Amino acid sequence: MKYCFLLTSFLYILSGHAQTNYYISSSGDDENNNGTSVNSPWKSIGKVNSMMGNFHPGDSILFKRGEEFRGELNITASGSAGSTLNFACYGAGNKPVINGAMVVESWKQESVNIWAADYTGEMSSLNNFFVGTESQQIGRWPNFNAAATGYNSVDAFTGNSQLTDAALSDRNFTGGTAIVRVRLFILNKPIITAHSGSTLSFAPNGTNYDMTVGDGYFIQNHVSTLDQQGEWCYDAVTKKIYLYSETNPNSLQIEAPFKSNTLSASNISNISITDLKFINANSYGLRIENSNSIKIENCDFDNSHNAIYLNLIHNAEVNHNTINNTNNNAIWLAGTFYNCNYNIINNTALRPGMGEPNNNQYNAINMVGADATVMGNRINKVGYCGIRFEGSRLNVKNNVINEFALTKSDVGGIYSFKGFAPASYGYGNNHIIGNIISNGVPNLFGTRAIPVNTNYAVGIYMDQNTVNNTISKNTVYNCNSAGFMINEGANSHIVRDNVFYNNMFGFAYFPTVTGAKNFTVKNNIWFSKHPSQIAGMSQATNLNYMKNFGSVDSNYFAQPFEPDSALIQTNENYSTRINKVYSLYDWSRLGYDHNSLLSGYKVAPYILTAEGANSITNGTFNTGISGWTLTPASGSMAAIWDNTGVLDGGTIKLSTLTATGATTSRAAATVGSLQFGKFYQVTFSMKGMTDTARLKVVLFGGHPVAKYRYVKTSTQRKEVSLIFSPVASINNISLQLTLNDPGNQVWIDNVQFKPLTTTNTNPDDYLFFAVNDNSTSKSFDPGPGVYKDVKGNIYSGSFTLPAYSSVILMKNDGVLPLKLINFYGFAEGCKASLQWNIRDAKAVKGFEVESSIDGKRFQQIHLISGNKSGSYKYTTGQMQKDVYYRLKIVDEDGSSVYSNVTM
Repeated sequence: MKYCFLLTSFLYILSGHAQTNYYISSSGDDENNNGTSVNSPWKSIGKVNSMMGNFHPGDSILFKRGEEFRGELNITASGSAGSTLNFACYGAGNKPVINGAMVVESWKQESVNIWAADYTGEMSSLNNFFVGTESQQIGRWPNFNAAATGYNSVDAFTGNSQLTDAALSDRNFTGGTAIVRVRLFILNKPIITAHSGSTLSFAPNGTNYDMTVGDGYFIQNHVSTLDQQGEWCYDAVTKKIYLYSETNPNSLQIEAPFKSNTLSASNISNISITDLKFINANSYGLRIENSNSIKIENCDFDNSHNAIYLNLIHNAEVNHNTINNTNNNAIWLAGTFYNCNYNIINNTALRPGMGEPNNNQYNAINMVGADATVMGNRINKVGYCGIRFEGSRLNVKNNVINEFALTKSDVGGIYSFKGFAPASYGYGNNHIIGNIISNGVPNLFGTRAIPVNTNYAVGIYMDQNTVNNTISKNTVYNCNSAGFMINEGANSHIVRDNVFYNNMFGFAYFPTVTGAKNFTVKNNIWFSKHPSQIAGMSQATNLNYMKNFGSVDSNYFAQPFEPDSALIQTNENYSTRINKVYSLYDWSRLGYDHNSLLSGYKVAPYILTAEGANSITNGTFNTGISGWTLTPASGSMAAIWDNTGVLDGGTIKLSTLTATGATTSRAAATVGSLQFGKFYQVTFSMKGMTDTARLKVVLFGGHPVAKYRYVKTSTQRKEVSLIFSPVASINNISLQLTLNDPGNQVWIDNVQFKPLTTTNTNPDDYLFFAVNDNSTSKSFDPGPGVYKDVKGNIYSGSFTLPAYSSVILMKNDGVLPLKLINFYGFAEGCKASLQWNIRDAKAVKGFEVESSIDGKRFQQIHLISGNKSGSYKYTTGQMQKDVYYRLKIVDEDGSSVYSNVTM
């Protein structure tokens, strides 16, 4: 049991006034008690508000623990420097409750399961409604648990004032509210002024985002939407609340807000608010503006529309509070010299439409201003952004964010955009350090998007025009977008010593304008856990912009379950969508990652058990190219049928022969639905006009849904087999074959697309990822076996991680199909002699000998078959004195590992 201890042993004399404690209890008396002792308490919040003029610095206004007080606490008095005015508690038990709701009684049945009651409160609109202690879903059509989570689709629209959908006919939602998902990050919320046939007309909705055909929408707050237990709506004209209930609600505890806030204040100073619980506010649990020296600590906020709102504040402390079940924003802070530390925030803005429209809504913490810190907060389940910051000299440190973008998307777990906050706060010199961010799973229902993009749910996202931030020692994992993203117009960010693990994309750089430059990206780990994951994505208006990043080097890349060496995908011409893929060596030729390392740790991603049926209906082209979609549809770049016998009878021919610059000749065929975790095989025959062009092979569904694959053309016939693994389960996919290089032609035949039946490798059999999201060190044990981290440090048995850190371990035994006893080399004149000895060979496919002139970038120079124990030797010419060599030891199942380096 907790006690509220009062410091009564000290007496403060302030302008001749001694410190006074005032007590409030539900058993008190506002008329006859003086409130200055536990035996003579006041009864109500109204009494406290009326006595504000009598409170002085050093006084304490104390609510009794275990009791509930209804209404809105309006603070108009202030403390002074060194002598705060305190609002706290006394006695034993649970925290005293400030409840902004009133009991709703006298329910009358209107129709089957529809009940109505008069609302006698002062609110013109209701954002919340409660049965027992639970906030209820506002009535909506379609229901939140219907297909596509209850979004219909806009068939036609007029700006943002009218929408049409055939599903609306034979209904009348006039007076209700339409929720329209006009952008990934915006849910418009207009009132329906008229409903005629299948068309809704709206009052101005306060946003400048117009609708688009295909946008999702639903209707809420109308009696016709009520069809599930607990759903409700409020008619402001008749002042009636309607409830769907299969039991008589007169037997239930039912409440609705009757106060906008549970605590409000402005132009106050030196106030302490501690150990109180605020519930059921219609707008804000606590709203304070234009104030300074405010402390809010150890308070609870439940079922508020917004929980804590501090605007234009100076020198505030918002620490150790707990916030649960907020409709919109949990904490909004704008000002200077404040701290927001060690708060626990759960279940923020998880119900679409019950938050607010416009930008910067549905967030856990909005941090705006200068010289402030947000540290040690734990955020679990938020509809949009975990922590959004904008300003200068802000510290975002050691916060833990789990599950974000659950209602809207195009955001980061930690996110910044320059342009919303007052210019007086400035921007830059912000530090994002030691945060743990996980499980960004974007809500794309009600959009036309598919779950394959870098920006939908990013771990750490520096959006447009952000500048000069340091992002260091953070861990980001399990995000269905990029682990880290720098968008167009951002520049001069420092990104160092971070761990990015098991994200759809490791990083995303979007230098689509000249200002996106001067980054420092060093000593980061980009680790792909699934073969579908991509280490990096870069998208630029042109290649020159992509060369202006800055200093990108000394990073570590790993994709142990991906046999392909392609590491980074680029879009080097945004308008024409000219894409490329880069190995680490190719990427370094652009000027990046010269001293970075690509892990040689390789494990076969699956064991093949069977091939499925071919889903390409016309892949032999014997009688034409029907069933294929051509881009362009006509002209000299259009794919055509060629029956001249280049391959096996008819072929499809892609041509850029007359092109003078980057262009596209493409053919696409539908292949149907893909499932995450499955593998698919594409095979075809091809022959090119040159040996210098590349054919791009993509699985496409609005975006590429798996890694690009490129095949170099040849004037000789080539049989191609490619394996794809999609990043998500997606419908309506096409196989695209694209030729971009100008002045080329390629002939393609015998195209097949087959699902594979496989026994997939479990990455967790080979990897151990440990993250310590606690404020103290923590021990971990990966179990039997020997492991190594990306720096080669060996782990065996239990180990300890510091606070707010992580480590990725790769199993160091059970991978090699042999025991490598030694590998060494020595010079023999102008030649190098390499020798190695092995034992316990089991299923060795062979040895790939690789060389390097700098010890960092290696290339294969020879392949030696071998499946027996013993000694091996290879001699090669050597043009210079210092050359580095290593072995890539390849298992018959395709897995591989590297030896030590010798020279």
